[in-house]
Amino acid sequence: MVLRVLFHSPAHHGPSNALFVDADGVLWSDTGPGAILRTKELSAHAHSFLGQVRSATEVKFKVIVVSNQTAVARGMTTEDEMVNLFDQLLLKPRLVDAVLLCLCHPHAQDSRYRTNCRCRKPNPEMFLVAANRLMVDLKESVMIGDRITDIVASSRAGISRNYLLLNDRSFELNFSEDAVGDEDSTYFSVIRELSEVVLATPSEIDKD
Repeated sequence: MVLRVLFHSPAHHGPSNALFVDADGVLWSDTGPGAILRTKELSAHAHSFLGQVRSATEVKFKVIVVSNQTAVARGMTTEDEMVNLFDQLLLKPRLVDAVLLCLCHPHAQDSRYRTNCRCRKPNPEMFLVAANRLMVDLKESVMIGDRITDIVASSRAGISRNYLLLNDRSFELNFSEDAVGDEDSTYFSVIRELSEVVLATPSEIDKD
């Protein structure tokens, strides 16, 4: 297992609930393995999305990125460069509280990363590590992903409020119907639902 964990805030500070988000396809467009290496305006896109999410609710929560990043395993970049990119784009601007990166792939070119490890989504290990180190209550948390593997992983970790941004790779197959319009309308729909869920307690949600 090669899991890199980056923190912005101490584990004992802040709220106990968290918003978990995937990176590629949520914080910025998914253009394939190594998207973070090619896109120049990632920080602006992430800032816009996270800003809308935070403004949608007055409830405070930690923001935690959980992402499979196979570019290192594919020999496209180094581990240190990948970590530095996430640090510069998300942690230094204080957009998020923590980033967890699984760098492995079962068919990695580099044998050090050639494994289908327990931290790789759809396994729940990244969520469990984040919950332990940042003292997060997973039952009170939310996940936004763009692949069904994101939702499987978060559900396995005990998160019940999960949102899937639909696209032609959501189920890792070609989605047969035109289920979504443009990217902004998709985000707005998720943000609107998120505001309703995060503002409600679990008991209030159960009554709906």
